[in-house]
Amino acid sequence: MTLIFPLDHDHGRPAAELVDELGWLAADLNELTVRYGMPVPVGFTFTTAAGSRFGADGWTDELEAALHEGLGHIESATGRKLGASTEPLLVSVRPAATVDLPGLAPPVLDVGIDDAVIEGLTDWAGERFAHDTAVLFVERFATAVLGAPETPFEELRATARRFAAVDHDDELPELVMRLLVDRAREVASAFGDGVPEVPIDQVRKAVRSSMAAWSAPSAVAVRNRRGVAHEPGPAVTVQAMVYGNLGPRSGSGVVWSHDPATGEPGLSGTVQRRSQGSGELPGAHETLEVADVAEHLPELLGSVRAWSAAVHADDRDAVGLDLTVERGTPWVLRSRRGAPSGAAALRIAVDEVTAQRLGRDEALRRLSERHIEDVLHGSVDTGDATVLATGLGASPGAASGVLVLGADDAAARAAAGESVILVKQETSPEDVHGMSAAAGILTTRGGLASHAAVVARGWGTPAVCGADGIELLDGAIRVGGVTIAVGEPLSIDGTSGQVLQGEVSVSEGAGADHLDVVLGWADEVRAGHLAVRANADTGADAARARDFGAEGIGLCRTEHMFLADDRLPIMRDMILADSPAGEAKALRKLRRAQKADFIELLEAMDGLPVTVRLLDPPLHEFLPEVVELEVAAATGELDAEGEALLTAARSWSEVNPMIGTRGVRLAYLKPGLYEMQVKALVDAAIA
Repeated sequence: MTLIFPLDHDHGRPAAELVDELGWLAADLNELTVRYGMPVPVGFTFTTAAGSRFGADGWTDELEAALHEGLGHIESATGRKLGASTEPLLVSVRPAATVDLPGLAPPVLDVGIDDAVIEGLTDWAGERFAHDTAVLFVERFATAVLGAPETPFEELRATARRFAAVDHDDELPELVMRLLVDRAREVASAFGDGVPEVPIDQVRKAVRSSMAAWSAPSAVAVRNRRGVAHEPGPAVTVQAMVYGNLGPRSGSGVVWSHDPATGEPGLSGTVQRRSQGSGELPGAHETLEVADVAEHLPELLGSVRAWSAAVHADDRDAVGLDLTVERGTPWVLRSRRGAPSGAAALRIAVDEVTAQRLGRDEALRRLSERHIEDVLHGSVDTGDATVLATGLGASPGAASGVLVLGADDAAARAAAGESVILVKQETSPEDVHGMSAAAGILTTRGGLASHAAVVARGWGTPAVCGADGIELLDGAIRVGGVTIAVGEPLSIDGTSGQVLQGEVSVSEGAGADHLDVVLGWADEVRAGHLAVRANADTGADAARARDFGAEGIGLCRTEHMFLADDRLPIMRDMILADSPAGEAKALRKLRRAQKADFIELLEAMDGLPVTVRLLDPPLHEFLPEVVELEVAAATGELDAEGEALLTAARSWSEVNPMIGTRGVRLAYLKPGLYEMQVKALVDAAIA
C-alpha cells in the first residue's frame, strides 16, 4: 500500500479519478502541476488509505517512515532543510477529504519554527518578518492542533499594542515582537503539551491532529448527516511554504477564467503587491490588474491560458487560481469554483447553453436566488474595504452614503442631494419619512421581521438589521476601535449583512437581457406545474412585478400604504380621535387614499388575481416610541399634540405585540377601520 505521493507524481488519470485516493485538494494540485505545468509549491500527500490506517492502528512506524520520505522529497526539491538556521524550510499541513465537508481540522501554516529557524528567517527576510511569522505559527498551531481558543492570543496582541502605544501590529517595535513570540509560547503551553520545540515533532503532531480530527464525534456526525458515514480517512497534504509579503515583488491574489463581474470569458483578476509584514495598513499594497500580471509574470501566463481554455471546454463553469508571488516567482496554491456576480452567472449560463456545452435544466439548477437578487438590486464591490460588523441581510441590495442618526436629518440631507445611510437602534413609523429618503438602513437591534426589515423590503431599500456590535454615540457610531461621525461615509450590503467602512463601489443591477432569457427557460419548465405571484404593495411595485412575469399578487400588505408621508398623519388622527365623529372623519380621508392606492394596484394587475391583507400590525407601530416621547416630556419639548401622542402610545403599547391587539382583535375594537378598507377596495374594483 502506498501511503504518500508527491504532488507532481504522474498518475496518468484525471483529477476526478484521483479524489478518492488523494482527497480533493491534492487531486486538484496534481492536475494543475501535471496536466497544465503550473508552478505549485512542492509537497506530498498522505493518501486517504494512510488516513484510514491511522484511524485503525494509530501512528505506526510505517507512517513515520512515510513522513520522513515526504519531507526528504521537499528538502531535495527546494534546497532547504527543516530546522536549518540558513534558509530554513517551513511547511503547511492541510487535511482534505474526498468531499469538501466541515469537520476537518483547519490548516496549520509555517510549521517548523524554533529559535534557530527564527535566526535563519531574520537573515533571509528581516527580523520583523521572522518574529511575525513565528507568532502567527504559534497562534495557528495552538488553535488548530492544541484546541486553544483564539481569545488569549487576541488579548496578548492587544496588550502588546497598548504597551507600545501603536494601533496596528505592523507598527510594533522589534523588541516587542521578540517578547510577543515568547509570551505566545507561554500561552500555548497551557493547552495540551504546548507547541513542540523540535520542528519534525511539530510536523508530525500537525499531521496526526489532521488525521485524528476526522474520527472525532463532531466530524462523524457531520458525515452521517451528509450520508457519507463511511468516508475514508482524510488525505493530508504537506507543502513548502511560499510568502506573498516579502516586499514590492511579492503579492497574492486570484486569476479567474471568466470576469466575475460580467461573466465575459477570458483571464480576469488582480494580484496585490504588499509590503513586508502581515498587517493591512493603508497604502501597504498595490493592485496589479491581469494585464500587469501578464507583464510581470510571463512565465505563468502560458500555463494559465491553457488551463483557462480547458476550463471553458471541460468544466463549463467559472473557476479561479489562488496565486502567491514570492519575490517575483509565481506560485499556484489551488483552483477554486467561482462565486460570480448575478450578471456574470446569468451570462455564463446563457453562453454555455448557447454553445451546447450545458443543458438548459442543468444551467437553471446552477443559478440561485442570490444571482437573481444581484441583478434586480445592486451589489457592492467590497474590494479592500474594512468590514466593521455583520448583521442580518434584511433587504437585499447595496448602498453607500453618509452616516445619519435621525430620520429628520436623513430627509434633509437627501433633499439636498446627499446619499445617506440611516442608522438607528430600531425604527418606528415615526422614522418613515427618513427611511424613505435613505439609500440604506442599518439597525443595531431587530430581526428579519422588524419594522426596518419589513418596510425596507417592501420599498426595495437595502437594509441590515441586528448589527449588535455597533455602539450608538452622540453624533457618531463606534465599532471596536473605529469611530465614524455623522456625515462620514458608510456602506452596507443588505444581501450579506455586512457593514463596511467608508464609501465603496455599488453597481446597479445589470444583466437584464440574460435574466430575460433565463426566466424564459424557467417559464417553459414550470408551465402547467407552477404559477408565480408577487408580493407588492404599490402600483409601481405591481407594474414592475408584472413586467417580470408575475401572474398576480400573492400578498398586498395594506399597512405599508399607511406609512407614506401623507398617510401617517391621517392614521394618527384616527388613533387620537376622541369622538366617533372625529374617528369617522379620519377614516373618510383614509378611504379616499386607500381607494387611490387600490386602483393603481388593480390597474397594474388587470385581469390577474390580487390578494389583499387588511391591516395586520398593532396600532402602536404607527405611533412614536414611548421612551422618545417621555424624554421630550421630561425636557419640556412636548406640545398638546405631543401629549396626546404620549397618552395614545402608552395606551396601545404592548409587551408582546405578536399576540396582542392586532388582526381580528383590533377589528373588534376598531371595526370602522376594516369597514373602511373593504369599502375602499370594492370602490377601486368598481372603478
